[in-house]
Amino acid sequence: MTTETKHKDIWEFLEFHNDTKFQDLAELVNWSMNFDHKDSPYLAFLDLIGYSQDNYGDTMYQWKTNRMGYLELDYVADALKLYTSDPSGVIDWITELEGLEA
Repeated sequence: MTTETKHKDIWEFLEFHNDTKFQDLAELVNWSMNFDHKDSPYLAFLDLIGYSQDNYGDTMYQWKTNRMGYLELDYVADALKLYTSDPSGVIDWITELEGLEA
């Protein structure tokens, strides 16, 4: 994704995207920060769209031991709807986010 704004860190990136087309992704990532790494709904989302397998060679969410609540499922569902309407834009967004420091 090419933007004119260069973001210094994850927090600035998420704040910038909180009012854009990618707001649902930013909200999912923000909410996911309330979880331990392997319990993160964001990781489940990355697994569902194939990003984890394509970029890391395996799934990252602990599917056998973790269960998401209704709120987490709602965040993931909104992000999945965005992905179905703009898969390349979502992948670009994730790639930019993954390249930033916390």
